[in-house]
Amino acid sequence: MGTTAGTALLFDIDGTLADTDALHLDAFNRIFAPHGHRFDHARFARDLQGFSMASIRECFLGAETADRQLKRATILAVGSCA
Repeated sequence: MGTTAGTALLFDIDGTLADTDALHLDAFNRIFAPHGHRFDHARFARDLQGFSMASIRECFLGAETADRQLKRATILAVGSCA
C-alpha cells in the first residue's frame, strides 16, 4: 500500500481551535497604551473584537500614519525596528 501526500486547508475562526483572545488583548494594549487607551476584557469585546484592523486603526490611531503604526507594531513584536 503506497502513501501519497495530501493537500489540506485549515481555516480557524478564532476560538474554534485556539483561544488567542488573551494574546490579542495584550497586543492591542501594547499598541494603544502609548496613546492613552487601555483595554480590559469587557472593553476589548465591545470596541475591538469583530472589527477590521482598518476600522480599529482609524478609531484609535486616526492621527498617526499607517507607516508609523506598522513601525511601532514591528518594534513591539521583535524588539527592534530592524
